[in-house]
Amino acid sequence: MKKKLFMFSLMLFAAMSIQAQSLIGTWKTATEIDEDGDATSWTFTFKKGNLMTLKMTMSSSDEEVGAFEFGLSIPGSYKRTGNSLSLSLDPSKANGKIEKMEFKGEMATLINSSAEMKKTVTDMLQTQVDQELKKNFSDELPFDGEIIIVSLTSTTLELQADDELLKFTRVN
Repeated sequence: MKKKLFMFSLMLFAAMSIQAQSLIGTWKTATEIDEDGDATSWTFTFKKGNLMTLKMTMSSSDEEVGAFEFGLSIPGSYKRTGNSLSLSLDPSKANGKIEKMEFKGEMATLINSSAEMKKTVTDMLQTQVDQELKKNFSDELPFDGEIIIVSLTSTTLELQADDELLKFTRVN
């Protein structure tokens, strides 16, 4: 009986170790804040079948204008060979989205004065987000190509991209 329990425990531990090394899931960086107070975070979602999505979330606020958050999702594929991770992103299928838009003061009064005005401003900003974010990432894709997996546990992922070490936490 003890031998069976020991073997079962050993198999369970091995299965947990294999699961802990899986990239499958969603991984997010801590939010970085630049000198202007704008915040950026990166999220990788790795799926079975070697499909993945890279999402960049940016937020910015201005005391007089308001607070805004934008997201850009870029689909792609990946291939893992040992500690090497090869990413191939498809910027032509990128999707930009306004995640949050809160105007303040006079801007809020003006924009919220009518549903038509709010829709016009939202549509204008959404078009700007789509065009500018896609254009910026079409020119120079982040994380496209070969990346080194420095560390992978059940809760953390560290990637070496060029000279930068990026730390991600599993969010699901």
